[in-house]
Amino acid sequence: MGSNSTHWVIIVFAILFGLGLIYTIVWMVIASVSPETIITREQYFIAQDVKRHFRFLIERGYEVSHLKYVPHHYAGWHFQLDSPDQKISIMLDQQERPLLAFGTDKTDKQHQIFLDAMIYHLTEGKVFRGYSYDSISTSRNHVFKNIAKLLKTYINQIERYSRDDFEKPKNELSKIQEQYGNLLVQDFEQQLKARRY
Repeated sequence: MGSNSTHWVIIVFAILFGLGLIYTIVWMVIASVSPETIITREQYFIAQDVKRHFRFLIERGYEVSHLKYVPHHYAGWHFQLDSPDQKISIMLDQQERPLLAFGTDKTDKQHQIFLDAMIYHLTEGKVFRGYSYDSISTSRNHVFKNIAKLLKTYINQIERYSRDDFEKPKNELSKIQEQYGNLLVQDFEQQLKARRY
């Protein structure tokens, strides 16, 4: 009786392995014949993940203004959520730390700041996340879930920051970013020293 059930378990695993292998081969063929199919498929799944994790922002009127997938080992997903008043953009990229952009010119570095640096500033230095950004190898679902949790906690403060006489605060962004960058360097150096001892 025991050998009979073992026999069926082996058959089931062989079937699942075979199906997985066939699925992989089919997608490799499709990718080589029609790479845009893979891109379209990935963009669809990214959009579904964005809707699931960032629903609270979409319900507040935020819109996905940019969604991209680049099928390269060091590329991946990128998307941008814009606030209803167009004063805030939340930019998420697989290769970068989450970024906020304020004002109308989202490409101007003086109007951009990492989400972690903004949280540090808004909490008056009480919340320092350091090198807590999820690594590239972490699943998209995990990364989205963690960033959504942060944004749920701080989005009201971030929106207030953008409303309160933004001409003055936008000049602060590069200073805040620089201060946070210095703290990151110090934190990294301390971690290195701790590993040596």
